[in-house]
Amino acid sequence: AFLIPFFIFLVTCGLPLFFLECSIGQFSGKGPLHVWTIAPLFAGVGMAMNIVSAMCAFYYNIIIAWALYYLGHVFTKRLPWTSCDNDWNTDNCYTVEDCHGYGLAGNDSLYSANGFNYSDNGFNYTTNGFIYTTYGFNDSASSYNASIALLNSTMSKCGKNGTGISAAEEFWKRSVLRISDGLEDMGTVQWEMMLCFFAAWLFIFLCLMKGVQTLGKVVYVTATLPYVLLTAILIRGVTLPDLNTFSTLRDSIFITFLGEGTSIYGGLAVFSVLGFMAKSRNTGIEDAFGMVEIICGSIVESYPKIFHKRRVLLTGLICAFFFILGLPLTMNGGIYVFQLFDWYSTSFGLPLIGVMECFVLGWIYGTDKLSDDIMTMIGRRPPLFMTICWKYITPTILAVALGFAFWGYTPPTYGDYEFPAFARGLGWCIGLVPILPIPVVMVVKIITTSGTFGERVKTLIKPSADWEPALKTDVLMADEARV
Repeated sequence: AFLIPFFIFLVTCGLPLFFLECSIGQFSGKGPLHVWTIAPLFAGVGMAMNIVSAMCAFYYNIIIAWALYYLGHVFTKRLPWTSCDNDWNTDNCYTVEDCHGYGLAGNDSLYSANGFNYSDNGFNYTTNGFIYTTYGFNDSASSYNASIALLNSTMSKCGKNGTGISAAEEFWKRSVLRISDGLEDMGTVQWEMMLCFFAAWLFIFLCLMKGVQTLGKVVYVTATLPYVLLTAILIRGVTLPDLNTFSTLRDSIFITFLGEGTSIYGGLAVFSVLGFMAKSRNTGIEDAFGMVEIICGSIVESYPKIFHKRRVLLTGLICAFFFILGLPLTMNGGIYVFQLFDWYSTSFGLPLIGVMECFVLGWIYGTDKLSDDIMTMIGRRPPLFMTICWKYITPTILAVALGFAFWGYTPPTYGDYEFPAFARGLGWCIGLVPILPIPVVMVVKIITTSGTFGERVKTLIKPSADWEPALKTDVLMADEARV
């Protein structure tokens, strides 16, 4: 039920759009902010891309900080999320062992979730699906009552409608997040989480300070290590007892299916241990690299004389800016800020950007010209399937997805907490910010261009004078291809 629509969207939307962006990026040698000289009227789409990247960069790194916090607690004698005797635990805490029959009452008793059986010198008692056995019990009413009270307490925590909270959940909420009651109570900055957040941004700075030269070396580790770890998890999972030359076309196909293949592979590793664990969440730091690099590259491209030789300084300033901007995420109410941005920042902007890309490049610039440009780079025209997707299939699917995003909108929540009205209004502002530059830039471009309205629009939907191949040796080839 999941894999079929997953692969349909992957083939009809993910791959064509990725190939499209790689192609125009390589052909022009420009980033998302300046590549829209191909049709200046739609320069706002490039701004929207950068805004989405900036929004994601703002809150994405807190996920890395959470992971670092967990990593720091791994190097302890006992994992803190497996016990209920920590400072942050409450009386409602229970462990996996509590609910699977290990050591409920020390060495004297044992219970498991199969049916309740109480045995005392030939006396049997059964109730509510639990087995409880007492060894060496000698008609002591006080011991009997204490055992029953302890059993009832554990049953109330671990039952189907139990009121208990697992040790792992308490570690997450009361140690990692130190969560407040809501967005109205942001609390204070948690210094441990702030240090993890700082470490995450410092790592990104060190990896990006020399641009793609440094990033390329880092990716050798960050791209291969997850496969090693996922393989280890998968092998462990299947042994558990409860198991149920830059060629844009070639590389686009390879990277798309490699990336989604990793998701599926990771899913196999995770789902292989679902009978033993509740769930697992992971994230890749390469995504954070890409978001920051887009912003940094756009600034360097806009002001080359100032920042071309000061890239390290620029990268440091960007990372420092987002670190300071993201400090509210390290507060007691930070998870609510995270949820708000995660709920709204990409839900509406990304599908619209995809539709605009297909419309401009598939219809206004034209798939024929685009195919000629691609042929100058890889020596052959793109498959017919790609051109059909660019013009018809991909924009239709994305437009429908955008419509469903509005039609099926539900207010944000986190657990039982419902965000107040002012937060929902703020969320809509977050969702609309990436969209606004598109119509605003259109209006500004039309106003500042001379001629009648029709002449202005006609001029602005044509490539500007500096739209040409990045490699000068390809200019003649591009002209010949169009002839």
